[in-house]
Amino acid sequence: TNAADPIAGNLPTAPGVSGGYMAVVNAAYGINNAVQQTVTGLCPDTYYEFSAWFRNICRRCSCDTSGKGSGSAGFKNYMAPVIPNTNDSAGVLPNLTFQVGGVDYYTTGNLDYNGQWVKKGFLYKTGPAQTTANIVIRNNAPGGGGNDWVMDDVAFATCLPGLNMRPSKSPTFCLNGQIRMSVIVNSFYSNYSYYQWERSTDGGVTWAAAPFTPAPLLMTYTYVSPNYKDTVTYPSFLATAAMNGHKYRLRIATSLTNIANNSCAVYNATDIITITVNPAATCVPLPAEIFNFN
Repeated sequence: TNAADPIAGNLPTAPGVSGGYMAVVNAAYGINNAVQQTVTGLCPDTYYEFSAWFRNICRRCSCDTSGKGSGSAGFKNYMAPVIPNTNDSAGVLPNLTFQVGGVDYYTTGNLDYNGQWVKKGFLYKTGPAQTTANIVIRNNAPGGGGNDWVMDDVAFATCLPGLNMRPSKSPTFCLNGQIRMSVIVNSFYSNYSYYQWERSTDGGVTWAAAPFTPAPLLMTYTYVSPNYKDTVTYPSFLATAAMNGHKYRLRIATSLTNIANNSCAVYNATDIITITVNPAATCVPLPAEIFNFN
């Protein structure tokens, strides 16, 4: 976890020092589940990445990848030709299947020995009303000679949109000046379709629908590789002294049901615009003069 080089992983810690946890599997002869868990609190109509990191740790086992023992004719020695390849003595190679709700969605294929960590996984989209999922990582290969591996960082996670607040997160406006705000939304998934502006008048303690756009609206994404992008603008208005300290944020979700659910709508304590109204600086119309009139 958090290794500078995730493929190489972390170095061993000093004796007696805790270095985190991983699952070390010495596979049994029978095929069985390595991971089985019910995940709760999921959001409907949302993409999740179901993934984990694996590493084959059997460089030299009692047999080679074809099942020949070290004393048998044709045994493929791990010394030749070059690691990594399947012509070694890694024995039975790990082979894992990812399952959600009793359905097999993804298989890693054989994991060769190469001395490195490898990430395996796939994208799963929850159903219109799905909030739980039973996830399984199943060991497909038999045990015996080989099929020794480690697993770490099992994840069932979603990628949330990124928000860029404009003109900034803490803009200053002069009294009676025009207030203009917008948010640039970058999303890896286009199914984050709805947004709603919210305002807080008590420093962020409570939030309610912003007055000029109280209802949820639809995104109009444009695909700009590798993300979907949209700029949503709040209707402009004139600054008054009473508006000083008002906060605005954007609430985003994949459906109208999710946008009303605090657990499934996207918002946080960081992507917020806090307005400062400077009463000492009053905006007045610039002088105008007619040069020609017909």
